[in-house]
Amino acid sequence: MSIRVLQVLQQGHGTGAVTSTLHLAIGLATSGVHVRFACPPASEVAALAAAAGLEVHPVTLLPKHHRRNAALLAELLERHPVDLANSQSSRDRNAFTLLRASG
Repeated sequence: MSIRVLQVLQQGHGTGAVTSTLHLAIGLATSGVHVRFACPPASEVAALAAAAGLEVHPVTLLPKHHRRNAALLAELLERHPVDLANSQSSRDRNAFTLLRASG
């Protein structure tokens, strides 16, 4: 069984976080890790991740909607369990922090 990783990346395009996260994910997938991306639908990162053969889940985390964002991630994790989750922005981290605190 391979390790399952969820990358939550709400920066949809053009940042260093997008580039470094994608390269890390591609390297992990090449090593047998199952990598999933939760990112904005129709974003550059969604297209690049899909083109690299990574599993993409369209998720939009909204500013100042902490409970909603945590609920979206909880639903995704319930449908697609992972061993490790990585967040790249404060919005992602806030949602995971709230999710962890409530669970």
